Amino acid sequence: GEAIDRNLDIPNGEDEIVIDNIDRNSARISFKTVDANDGNSPFPTNATVRLYADPELANEVFSFSELGTNYNVDHAIKMIGLEEGVTYYAKITVVDSTGRNTKTLGYDAGNNVNLTFTTTGKLTSISTPSVPVLTDKKAVINFNTNQPARCAIAYGTISGSGNYSEVPISEADYNSNHAIHIPGLIFSTKYYYQINCMDSNDNALASSEYDFTTLETQTTEDEVRSGDDTAAPIISGISSSNVTGESATITWTTNEKANSLVQFGISSADENVAGNAVVNFDTANYVTSHSVIIRNLIPATKYLFKVGSLDKAGNISQSSESSFTTSAPSSLSAVKVVSRNLSQAIITWETEKESSSIVEYGLTTAYGEKKESNTKTRNHEIIISGLKAKSVYHFRVKGVDSNGNLYASSDNTFEPKSPPQIDNLKTDSVSEHGALIKFTTDVPTDALITYADVKDAKETGSQGKPELTSKHEIELKNLKSGITYSLKIRVRDEAGNETEENFPNFTTGKDENAPKIDNLKTDSALASSDKVQSIISWITNEPATTEVVYREGRMGEEKVFKVKGGYVTNHVAVITSFKPGTVYYFKARSTDEAGNEAMSTDFALLTPRVKENIVQIIIGNFQDIFGWAKF
Repeated sequence: GEAIDRNLDIPNGEDEIVIDNIDRNSARISFKTVDANDGNSPFPTNATVRLYADPELANEVFSFSELGTNYNVDHAIKMIGLEEGVTYYAKITVVDSTGRNTKTLGYDAGNNVNLTFTTTGKLTSISTPSVPVLTDKKAVINFNTNQPARCAIAYGTISGSGNYSEVPISEADYNSNHAIHIPGLIFSTKYYYQINCMDSNDNALASSEYDFTTLETQTTEDEVRSGDDTAAPIISGISSSNVTGESATITWTTNEKANSLVQFGISSADENVAGNAVVNFDTANYVTSHSVIIRNLIPATKYLFKVGSLDKAGNISQSSESSFTTSAPSSLSAVKVVSRNLSQAIITWETEKESSSIVEYGLTTAYGEKKESNTKTRNHEIIISGLKAKSVYHFRVKGVDSNGNLYASSDNTFEPKSPPQIDNLKTDSVSEHGALIKFTTDVPTDALITYADVKDAKETGSQGKPELTSKHEIELKNLKSGITYSLKIRVRDEAGNETEENFPNFTTGKDENAPKIDNLKTDSALASSDKVQSIISWITNEPATTEVVYREGRMGEEKVFKVKGGYVTNHVAVITSFKPGTVYYFKARSTDEAGNEAMSTDFALLTPRVKENIVQIIIGNFQDIFGWAKF
């Protein structure tokens, strides 16, 4: 084949192929395509990602492709409809617009080990609870679930799953690490309990039955781990530090070991909760010096917060409300969005100092999607793809310079380029043999209408207009009467983006009227062989057959001359069987496609006589006068 100078490649260094946004049924894979023979310059391609159930890439289970007309450098393909809790192995295939340069990169245990991921699964396990924290009046049950779940503990003094006497203690939030505090217990009493959990998809799971026995009243501290501890931790030294545009670190101390929680928000401190996952995982990890990092904050915004700590005995302490203000964003300007290709947008902006480039985007101000580049620059450009047509996206741009200063914009919106939209369809002026189709498009387009008999797919046709306009009127002609037609409209804008839609059927009027015959004309002449050639013509107001009903003289036998050629509006019958010098009486007859027949009034036609020599003329005169001459 032809030698290709370009070398298409998919870089797979650190953070160059990223699989993220993994949940139960979907994930996203992002990568770039470059020309390795030209310093890894951008190389637009169309990409397909195939997922396999095995690391040998033998059993393909899913395939996801970009639109066939999209050729991108930055690719972000959303993989949806996946099964939960399943490990997938990926293979990427890209091809340029010529079809000559291709590249495939698949999972390999030796090289491309990052091309695999596992979707999150449903709730399937509840760990065996750790030894409960006990006093004579309370207990704290610690356990884990394999997925974030909201759990409750049903308990009582009589054994028997599902038949407990006390009101269950329930969690308010979904967590994977659980610590449920049961107060109001009776000293020296054996309790039985069962853990019941449900994940966010309503998958429920119940544990086996467990038990514990509360301590005797007034138990000394030497007899149990936590003793008769009824005092909540004392919180002191609350401080906020390392406050940037998007994060802050909250620190404090307690007089005894406890866990670490921070409540925070803009209007109220009760809006959100953050914690130290390592410390809170197990009571053995509880500390007296606490540090919690709050992330994903809004620049230049005042936040209210409270800290809280729970000790091993289940005593909880909470501070009064404090506040901090995030840093203002650094100078950022000229934020622009351009969307030239379907489902894709290019976002550009400028910063006063070189910084990284980040775009957070989504269908709400919660965003949820992110595209970034760690390259430091003052002029930023991020291409995002895989966008939904006809959707308004929210986004903000961010970046961090070499000194750690944050650059961040306010929320902005855009709508990606979408295929032309067809609206306001109206089927107007429907007659026996035609209809006027009217509709509009949101951008100037051409138009092509395809119609077909719903009972006979072979009876089809199309009519259109190549002019680009937003207001369309197309007249369909030469339709059959009383027929129901399907209707499909295809439009294309000047960039070549197409939309094709099916619209409701329409039915032409039933033809119950016979054709109208007008402008009947005749003309006869002798051919060189003395044969008569008679031409009879007429027009009708609708397509119909062409027939001449005639007889020789008034008493002659009636005959029919039929013209082949189907249904027409201009009718011509050329008859060569008439005799010279003879009077013929005739009618024009036309039948339309609905079987309605029209017949003209009687007409007379005298054909030309054959030319005679002088002897024939004399003899003819004797025959006329005397009637005895016969030759």
